[in-house]
Amino acid sequence: MKCLRFSYLAAGLLFSILAVSCKDKPKEAPENLTNDNDSLEFYPVHSFFQQQIKDVSTTPYFIYKITTQAQQRDSAVLTVAEFMHTVNLFTQYSIEDTTVKKYYREDAFNDESTHSITMSYSTRNKELPVQQVDIMLNQETKMVKRIFMSIMQQAADTTFIYKLGWKANSSCSIAKTIILNGKDEHTSQTTVVWNENK
Repeated sequence: MKCLRFSYLAAGLLFSILAVSCKDKPKEAPENLTNDNDSLEFYPVHSFFQQQIKDVSTTPYFIYKITTQAQQRDSAVLTVAEFMHTVNLFTQYSIEDTTVKKYYREDAFNDESTHSITMSYSTRNKELPVQQVDIMLNQETKMVKRIFMSIMQQAADTTFIYKLGWKANSSCSIAKTIILNGKDEHTSQTTVVWNENK
């Protein structure tokens, strides 16, 4: 009788284990978002921004900014310290960093309409702040003409989207959108100029 009872218990235990095993199927692996680009040299965007900022901070430029917000336009003169604080976002991240480089894909093409070579770096990984970088180079000199960046930051239920633009040796722009709970809450545009003649 004890043996029969033990058999029932063992069978019940085995059935429970099988049932749980069937329910707890392993989740599907996430899509592979990496690229085989270890040997690829990305354009040194981070170094370019650092050099440009250093030039502005050591040259007696007249620096000013224009801010547009809620249909109001304001302008103000900037000190070097204020300039560096304003453009901090340009050097906050680097796609050349080995920990994130593998998530970016490089594309390049000639744009005859602007006489430029455009190098583009993009990612499908939505967890990364830098979503895209576009670099416009002069076809002849291969020097940077402009750089555009798309950056996305998340803080709790608030999303910050930045569209950055940098005109070499001249000016930069920061378009900022704040989205709260999936709804557009605030937008602003800031343009910083230090060398109007370029």
